[in-house]
Amino acid sequence: MRRRIIFRADGDDKIGTGHVIRSLALAKMLMSDFQCCFLIQEPPEPVIYEIKTSGLELIVLAKSTNYLEESQYIINNICSSDDIIVLDGYNFDTKYQRVIKDKGCKLVCVDDKHKHHFLADIVINHSEGIRPSDYSKENYTKLYLGFDFALLRPPFLKLAKGGVGKVKKTNEVLTCIGGADPLNLTEKILKIFKSIDLIEKIFVITGGSYKFQNTLESQGDAKTEFLKHLTADQMAFYMGKVSLGVFPSSGISLEAVASRLPFVTGYFIDNQKKTYRAMVTNQLAIGLGDFTLLSYEEGRTKIMDALKSVKRLSNIITNQMRFLDGNSNLRLVDIFKAL
Repeated sequence: MRRRIIFRADGDDKIGTGHVIRSLALAKMLMSDFQCCFLIQEPPEPVIYEIKTSGLELIVLAKSTNYLEESQYIINNICSSDDIIVLDGYNFDTKYQRVIKDKGCKLVCVDDKHKHHFLADIVINHSEGIRPSDYSKENYTKLYLGFDFALLRPPFLKLAKGGVGKVKKTNEVLTCIGGADPLNLTEKILKIFKSIDLIEKIFVITGGSYKFQNTLESQGDAKTEFLKHLTADQMAFYMGKVSLGVFPSSGISLEAVASRLPFVTGYFIDNQKKTYRAMVTNQLAIGLGDFTLLSYEEGRTKIMDALKSVKRLSNIITNQMRFLDGNSNLRLVDIFKAL
């Protein structure tokens, strides 16, 4: 009988779906060797659909902000001491972790903030530029940091292993600011794209929690195509098709690196800043800084300059291939088997 891994993550239109997406990526890496189950507080329909169509079990938890009480409920009603628990979210603090550890479960935390002390057996942070000294942890806690442990969905692992990337000859562009984009940065990027005559086709991707779709589509024109609720395979297709993307320095930026897609990146929340610095410093992407402060003229100039410089785009692809090899799934399966 396969050992069970229980994933605890949340996603909705307020916090976005990044935690669920990367946990789902990890589950898909592990599901051939383990039984995988998700625990989510009142998930929205797109999240339910994504998990169930992946062939994974979903247990819906009641909405609550008393996370310590929730942890007690989980150990008393759902998990056994033989289970591996994976926590991905900012509310699963040291007290929450202690309840899981006291049950006797092996504990894995997927993290990108290192804001509290960790009791987990393993911490995974797939951002580059993170140092072990950034973490407060137990002596037994093992850290797996950087792109070698990238939580990528299957189509992106396949793209990363697909050989030599090259700059596309057509000036087609793509933007996706995440599943929710509560600041509606997508519309800002679309307006910049539309102002650049060099661009032949614009693909604008939004998620199931995006609330500005009608306003956004009113900004469309003949060269703009709006895409919603894409599967991982569909997202990988469009990333493999265009010559340049614009993305935040979140999980989607890792998917762009795996796709060997040159892209322009920025941040709009604090936990994206370290990934942003790593992307720009290692010349894996072109930096725009804080998306919320981005001026129309600065965005237009940098995107237009990028499209004109085939050499620069080619160098970005070369760096992407050097930094991310597409074998993170093999490493992570071995890590979990050793627990």
